[in-house]
Amino acid sequence: VLFLDDAAYVDGPIWAAVSPIHALTAAIAVLMTMVVLIPVVSKAKTSIGRVVTLESSLLISLYVIASLLVFYSGRGGH
Repeated sequence: VLFLDDAAYVDGPIWAAVSPIHALTAAIAVLMTMVVLIPVVSKAKTSIGRVVTLESSLLISLYVIASLLVFYSGRGGH
């Protein structure tokens, strides 16, 4: 898909027009995917309590971190 977008984008490489925060959020998305896949593949059960698992806590934490990074980058880093 990005190949077609890059071919249709006439103002130079499409990656030059993308905000650098997208690379960071993409890396966090990969980490979130790994947090989900590793326990599925290893069949590990790690619970912090009756309801909350380690994976859900990590996913929520990574989501909050990514949201804060996007928010603060949009404010000009203040």
